[in-house]
Amino acid sequence: EHVPMALILMAVVEINGAEAWNVHALGAVLLISRVLHAHGLATTPGESFGRAAGVIGTTAVIVSAALLALRQVIDLG
Repeated sequence: EHVPMALILMAVVEINGAEAWNVHALGAVLLISRVLHAHGLATTPGESFGRAAGVIGTTAVIVSAALLALRQVIDLG
């Protein structure tokens, strides 16, 4: 349920003219995080490293993209 927000924020960052490496880095972290989360869910019942890393990585992408978008808006103003 958090991935759509991450993707929307990544699109906003890209539309506002972020460098390609910024968008690629966010996408790579999001992909790795989701794979870790899925692996953690599939292999271990309850808490696991994969699930925790997936949640932390996804949250980091959302926060980073939001801060980058905010910086872009401030720089435009």
